[in-house]
Amino acid sequence: MVTVPATLSNVFYRPESSPEDHSSFQNAFGKRQQEYRLLWHYYQNSVFRRVRETNWYGYKRAYGLYRSTRSVYNPTRRLADFYAGKIYPGVLPLSDDKLPPGISVAIPLNEGIDTNLRKAIRQLWQWTNWQDGKTLMVRFGAVAGDVLVEVIDDIDRGKIFFNIVWSAWVRNVVLDIAGNVREYAVEYPATDIDGKQYLYKKIVSKNTIEEFKNGIAFDYGQGTIYPNPYGFVPAAWIRHRNLGTVWGGSVIYGAIEKIDELNALASHVHDQIHRAIAAPIVLWTESNITDALPAPKADQTASDYAFEGDGIDRDDLLILKGLPGGSVDSLIGGLDLGDALLQLKELKTEVEEDFPELIMYRELRGMTQVTGPAAQRLVGDVENNVVSAAAGYDQATIKLFQMAVAIAGWRLAEGVWAENGIEITPQHEMFRDFNLDSYKKGDLDFWIEPRPLIPLSESEKLEGEMARVNLELMELKLKQAKEAPNPMMGTAGVDATPQATAFNAQQQQDGKAPAEKPKDESKNTNPGG
Repeated sequence: MVTVPATLSNVFYRPESSPEDHSSFQNAFGKRQQEYRLLWHYYQNSVFRRVRETNWYGYKRAYGLYRSTRSVYNPTRRLADFYAGKIYPGVLPLSDDKLPPGISVAIPLNEGIDTNLRKAIRQLWQWTNWQDGKTLMVRFGAVAGDVLVEVIDDIDRGKIFFNIVWSAWVRNVVLDIAGNVREYAVEYPATDIDGKQYLYKKIVSKNTIEEFKNGIAFDYGQGTIYPNPYGFVPAAWIRHRNLGTVWGGSVIYGAIEKIDELNALASHVHDQIHRAIAAPIVLWTESNITDALPAPKADQTASDYAFEGDGIDRDDLLILKGLPGGSVDSLIGGLDLGDALLQLKELKTEVEEDFPELIMYRELRGMTQVTGPAAQRLVGDVENNVVSAAAGYDQATIKLFQMAVAIAGWRLAEGVWAENGIEITPQHEMFRDFNLDSYKKGDLDFWIEPRPLIPLSESEKLEGEMARVNLELMELKLKQAKEAPNPMMGTAGVDATPQATAFNAQQQQDGKAPAEKPKDESKNTNPGG
């Protein structure tokens, strides 16, 4: 872990330290805010950019980077957008109508789900505009490493919404052993009706909800502290990469130092190339080292004075005069650009080894003769990463849908929406069969089907179905062959041919046991026979 000098205490922190380190900081929330802010700079590709309220000089000094480091290579946006598009690819249909070819259901609910529950969840998709919300949830989670989603019970509008909270506003989260939220606190700037800014804070537990304004308990209409009527905390905490702690890991977790070093070297090489282009030239003459091209007079331009018509400014070409006896020399440094570029390539390859998602599509474009199933196996490392991340998002999404459906059904049954003048429409009636007890009893259980990393074409789906049917037929025939007796043999080795059957029947009439099949003496191979 890097020890930051006291004079640089306001620099960004890389989110690389172990979770226990947070307890050693007096203001752990402030430190995490710096980490999230840094990660968002990486996503925006504004890292190292000279803007107000950023101390990139201190960051580069603290981590030993080249002072003119710039963001030349930055995979953060591509990685985050990759997951935002791959975790829930497709659309969220509001009916059972068949989708056009090539279009998939983004959140495929299991086939055995209760029909009314399916309709209620689809209504939530519409109310919350979850077609966009699902993507934002994954993008925030991928960039920051974790994300909070609240279930908003909007009594005045008679609807349920999801609020996706950027992690820098999450002051604290308490989870149970299964990852369910037991308590959380959010804190962020807000604006009142008079346009004045203030700091809003909310603490939600299983039993109560507390609200604050500028650090002081404040009544926003329901009291400074009021009961939580649901019996559970209506929120889900999602970790993009589960590190075994409350806080998750971002898409670039564990590789920020490599990315910074790559950018430092790339910036240095680029600067050296610029120096090579505009390297000073020394003309060894009878004078001391001076500028060979004096500045133009007030009524002259540089091009008028020395390079008339060629458009070269004196700042673009530095020529110096030196003592006699020398030659024409360039003052460029001795960096071998070929070696430097090779080192850059090796560093870039190292980063891409950490993140195979970056080159997946490039490799697929080169596989012109590879089918979907084969390509799926070739990008197994990417699939493992996507499946691992999707498991966390799916579990949280299921909880969000279950809580939202339960709250909506409860509000409808209690008549709260109607009392507030909300017209009860068929959309509200979708939740009639559910309530808070439904959530507690497990009546809202369902699951989300896995999504293929590389969707199959219609022809590949048909081929796969035909292969499955043929395999089932082969297995059935094999099973029947194992269970059926040999048609040429009876029980216990008794010959079942027609001739033997007639002979055996006569033997049974004579009170004798069935005869075994006579040996073919012509095939006797005994030398003594």
